[in-house]
Amino acid sequence: MTFEISARRFITTSRNLFVVSRPWSFIMPVICTSFAFSLGYYMTRSFNPLFYILVLLGTVLLNASVNVLNDYFDYVRGIDTRENTGYRVHPIIHGVLSQRDTLILGIALGVVGLGTAIYLTLYRPLALPLGLLGVLLLYMYNGPPFNLKHRALGEILVFVTYDLIVLGGYYISTGTISMAGILDGIPLALPIAGVLMVNNLRDIESDRGKGAKTLAILYPDLSRRLYVAFMTCPYLALASLVAVKLLPISAIISLFTGYFVIRRSLKISRELPPDSPAQTSQIFMLFGALYVISTLLGVWT
Repeated sequence: MTFEISARRFITTSRNLFVVSRPWSFIMPVICTSFAFSLGYYMTRSFNPLFYILVLLGTVLLNASVNVLNDYFDYVRGIDTRENTGYRVHPIIHGVLSQRDTLILGIALGVVGLGTAIYLTLYRPLALPLGLLGVLLLYMYNGPPFNLKHRALGEILVFVTYDLIVLGGYYISTGTISMAGILDGIPLALPIAGVLMVNNLRDIESDRGKGAKTLAILYPDLSRRLYVAFMTCPYLALASLVAVKLLPISAIISLFTGYFVIRRSLKISRELPPDSPAQTSQIFMLFGALYVISTLLGVWT
């Protein structure tokens, strides 16, 4: 009986820890990493499954780390309250973890994620420097004294960070740094910045009341238009990259999602439903998955 209760408690605790890490957002590092290795395979015809799994694990853990630490810092600053977090489970507000344990969990996830880069340095010397740069960027998002999230610079930082993930994954896959690894990540980094933008648009009133400053608070109408631009400009970027031969011709298959993505993005920008970040993440998943597959198809075209 005691074992049964302990097992049930362990399962419940594990599920709660998983939920507070916002698993719906994991699709972003998964798609970026998968694309980087897909592009690497197209360019070099080589693929290392172990490298792929380690980079995938590392980027997902770092993503979970920044999600947990974001909740911690926003709670400490008084920005996150029970009133504005009712749509999701907050680790501190909803009693999943103490304030101290939330900080420890966020740091632990980041350290373990960075550990994969340390191992990969044995084969790719720049793995650790790129990993450390990624950790710094993630910390700058909401950590003191930077707190770029509330200095109206969050979207720019997110764009740079996820483009770095593509570049880093491409480097681990191929052993080289190239313009393809940088520029081909733009169609993915833009809609990820859109996820943050729509999150800030939805939270304008609650964030403003807590003294936060985001681009959405400063320029709400412009931010709505920027959100739509973040979701639609990837198609222009993709077409340009194919034209200059930094992507295979097969990548234009991704353009077929354009009508759905543009229509859905316009609807979200007008209505801003409570789950708009999750909906935007789903849009990104549709485009991103096809981007990965269509690039991989370039091997046979």
